[in-house]
Amino acid sequence: MPREYDVQAIMNALKEKEELDPDKHDGSYELMRKTIEAYESSTNHRS
Repeated sequence: MPREYDVQAIMNALKEKEELDPDKHDGSYELMRKTIEAYESSTNHRS
């Protein structure tokens, strides 16, 4: 029988963990955002 978990409580607890803040610990997230923004604003990409 599967156990039930309070998914919202787990997600809230994870959001509060400083080590899981991607902008503080891994520059690749910021780089990816900038890359996507540049791609979206480019007129040379195909839809």
